[in-house]
Amino acid sequence: MPAISSAPLKCPFAQVYITSASASDLTRWTAPVAIAPAGGDRFQAEMSIAPSGRIDVSFYDRSYSTNRLVDLTLASSSDFGATFTSRRVSSAGFDPSLWGVPSSTGFRPFIGDYNGMVSTDASTGITWTAVAPPQPFNLEIDFAWIPQ
Repeated sequence: MPAISSAPLKCPFAQVYITSASASDLTRWTAPVAIAPAGGDRFQAEMSIAPSGRIDVSFYDRSYSTNRLVDLTLASSSDFGATFTSRRVSSAGFDPSLWGVPSSTGFRPFIGDYNGMVSTDASTGITWTAVAPPQPFNLEIDFAWIPQ
């Protein structure tokens, strides 16, 4: 059984957490730690590790708009997850209640599930679902190649 702290995690917003264990002992896990916590929901994370060991995590992020709109953030750690720096990747947020997929009632709100990423020592490539006119059905796949 993993040795994860039983203390409750307290945060008023959904956050993305990281925990780890040594490859030589997968029964001793570190306590979960929020990755670059912020004042807004963060969810649907993807993780990739560069050959150098840098950990990259991308996630949808509502902290840029007082928890109203959805953006994409990249958080990176070069010290095995002890600390993370984060940056906004998307140029503008969107309201997922106004976008979606066709349904019998017109449309069903949908954020998307086509996110992915790859990390090299020099860069991080990220794909994510975003939106573009015309509303409400035009979900699209966006891509960013971010120098590190």
